[in-house]
Amino acid sequence: MNNFKKFVSWALANKTVDLDSFRLCCAGFYKKSTVKEWIKAAVKRKVKSLDIMFYPGSMTENITMPVCLITCDSLEVLRLFLYRCTLHMPNHTGFRALKVLELNHIHCYDFDLPEQFIKMCPLLEELSLVECSRRLINVPARISSPKLKILILGAFCLNTLDNLKKAVILPEDKMKQKISYRRGDDICETLAGMSHVESLSINLYFIQVDS
Repeated sequence: MNNFKKFVSWALANKTVDLDSFRLCCAGFYKKSTVKEWIKAAVKRKVKSLDIMFYPGSMTENITMPVCLITCDSLEVLRLFLYRCTLHMPNHTGFRALKVLELNHIHCYDFDLPEQFIKMCPLLEELSLVECSRRLINVPARISSPKLKILILGAFCLNTLDNLKKAVILPEDKMKQKISYRRGDDICETLAGMSHVESLSINLYFIQVDS
């Protein structure tokens, strides 16, 4: 593992060439400090697409989004898979060029985390919120992004999505996690917000209503 760490650091050290894409799948083999240094190196090389699968060793551990990543003006695609760890956003502005955002298996204990992301991403066209659990699961976060064209989500509601072309609703499997069923008016509100889409896919558990 030490040799791989040296190789990644060496590969990112060439600052004379811009980096189109950086994909890191390291599970729990490396410390947060090491992964953060790699992200900083990728940002210095004006990375356009960043895909990270990382587990710091405990699901109770918090991960704070690096400010250098938030302020990266070249970043267009960001995909994070954090193995059910908690993600926090610092109070900062950025993500000016981000068009694609995917948050996968992340605890959003900052209740308005999805909204924080969206407000910071004026050019966002594709959003995926998959298996992102929230402490206040019965109070839906609201998504409002006028430029959004593709949406993949779980337990969230919609507001202004006039340009949406494709929607995929994939709430968490209720056979695996005890989450109260959605109310009928929540379902109607969500579907009404995407009545104009060209492609719509709905998971079975989304339409189960508490009797």
